[in-house]
Amino acid sequence: KKMDYGISKVKSKGDSIEVTIKNKSDINAPVSLSTYSQGVQSSVIWLDGFDGKTKVSVPKVGSDRLLLDASQDMPTINRKDDQAKTTGLFKKTEPLKFKFLGSFENPKESQIYYAPALGWNAQDKFMLGAAFYNTAIPERKIEWLVAPMYAFGSKNLVGIGDLKYNLYGKESIIRKMTLGYNFKAFSTETIEETRFYENEVFNEPTEITEYQQWQRHEVSADLELNNYNLRRAKHNILVRGININEAVSLFNNDITNAVNLRYTVKNKQILKPASIQFDVVSLKSLNYGTFTGVSMEAKFRKNYNVDLKGFELRFYAAQTIDRNEGLFTTKYNWSLSGQNGVTDYLYDHTLLGRDQSYPDMTNQQSTGTQGDFKVSTISNIGSSNSWLASLNFKIEAPIGLPIGVFVDAGVHPIRVNSNGQVTEEVGFQYDGGVYIPIRKDIFEIYIPLFYSEDIKSALEYSGVTFMQRIRFVLNFNELNPFKIVKNIKP
Repeated sequence: KKMDYGISKVKSKGDSIEVTIKNKSDINAPVSLSTYSQGVQSSVIWLDGFDGKTKVSVPKVGSDRLLLDASQDMPTINRKDDQAKTTGLFKKTEPLKFKFLGSFENPKESQIYYAPALGWNAQDKFMLGAAFYNTAIPERKIEWLVAPMYAFGSKNLVGIGDLKYNLYGKESIIRKMTLGYNFKAFSTETIEETRFYENEVFNEPTEITEYQQWQRHEVSADLELNNYNLRRAKHNILVRGININEAVSLFNNDITNAVNLRYTVKNKQILKPASIQFDVVSLKSLNYGTFTGVSMEAKFRKNYNVDLKGFELRFYAAQTIDRNEGLFTTKYNWSLSGQNGVTDYLYDHTLLGRDQSYPDMTNQQSTGTQGDFKVSTISNIGSSNSWLASLNFKIEAPIGLPIGVFVDAGVHPIRVNSNGQVTEEVGFQYDGGVYIPIRKDIFEIYIPLFYSEDIKSALEYSGVTFMQRIRFVLNFNELNPFKIVKNIKP
């Protein structure tokens, strides 16, 4: 239970001021209301505890500011609505202050934080701008972030925006509901081979490269269910609606509308964290038709020392429910090596090279999704438009150095044509090697040392060198300030 009063309304009535105070908690404790004149306290009124709302009148003379619990005796976390002015249009708005980087919330100020925003990707090249946000500790009811940047490579205006509205339930099944809106806009590289007609003949083919902007809009509702016991697992239901506008060629754009339903159960143990997640995705693309798929991901980790080093086991399975193709594409296929720039069809991940392929190094970035193989299963090996399953294991060495061993195994359907008869069989793939968790789940390097014969043959046939087989995880999504504040535990 918590204790929380707030000033909800201030109204002038003749020679007095009517103040509406709201009890937003379950505890009816006494509370004080102080009036101030030019920074000096002029009076104190004590109110008995109450439910809902109550009104109290104070003299207009000698009252230019109101403050609840001036001595801060109540154990209240949110004090943003504890004060109000008695005159002006925005009586409950505190003075606006711009601050560099961030700090703990000051109830006497409306704080806007700013910081330089830098970025780079293979399409936009170097990006420079500024980030403005109000995220603080503790979490605010309304949180926002906007980070516009100029891309010197594509010469486009790019960036991100985020808006969150946090609501807490009382004695309901929903402990917390977060309504959100997210926006991203970056560039994609389109290359067309064009032949110009001149003097009654066609010239030699010319490649035209153009950087066009893709845009992604997402609205979401994240529901944290109330389990009434802090020791029990945490249950979340996430519903997302996503709209993506992307360039397919110089003269053709694709619009995708998608719905994602996700249910997550996650325990709160430090030594033995575990989670299970179920996903349903249904989408319609203007060019590529419709797709509906379901997937499940289960994780278990056992930490065996104070440095939280341990081993981790992950299981993943996916099934396509419906696929009605427009233009041919493999972007909706399940993949043992996880999603890349092409198959990240919901644009969920921040990638250094969304349009790149081998031997470009940015193509070696791993998203840690789907089959999560640490070697890229190129040539569509381990890619399936129907179903997929994988098992991933990794263990960190109990020494001072950040190093560990990983092994991945997975199954997928393959079609075999024998004497004109097409049959479906089950293919089995695997890989393994060592990895360096420089910053766990944020920046990790994977060095594959052995693989199944199919993967080995495909790598050798494509001329992928040993250095090009090394992959890395660089998870920018974990650096989102909203997520950092949300994951801070009392």
